[in-house]
Amino acid sequence: MNEMKKLVDKYFQGETTREEEQRLRQYFSKVTPTDELAEIAPLFTYFSEEESVTEFLKGLREDVPVVDNNKKTRRIRFLKIASMAACLLLGVFLLNRIAGDDHGLTENSVWINGEKVTTIGVVRAYAETSFEKVKSEENMLEEQLRLMGE
Repeated sequence: MNEMKKLVDKYFQGETTREEEQRLRQYFSKVTPTDELAEIAPLFTYFSEEESVTEFLKGLREDVPVVDNNKKTRRIRFLKIASMAACLLLGVFLLNRIAGDDHGLTENSVWINGEKVTTIGVVRAYAETSFEKVKSEENMLEEQLRLMGE
């Protein structure tokens, strides 16, 4: 008993060997521990349960049928080719879109009230009207500030 307590202390200090840990697992799986060691018993019984589950899973792994690698290789090759073809088509589509919009990039135009205006005279007239509105608002602001200062 005293030996097991020392071994548990050594375990929690991280100084046990694999054989000593195996002895602890065996001890806690076979013997009902005293009150002192009862708190930590689930830790070691958990490991034994985990070991039995691991063995069960290994058994399942052995029962899994072998997959035909030739079909899997063909499927992967097909998916690679299909994805490259999709990327190529997407690239051609996007390049065609950009090339088709080139005339729009070189043309001078302005959008005014939802309309595309390309005539330079109309654009200047709208611009001058807009600048006059800004000047008149600026003058109103200066006048209001002057009145506040008086």
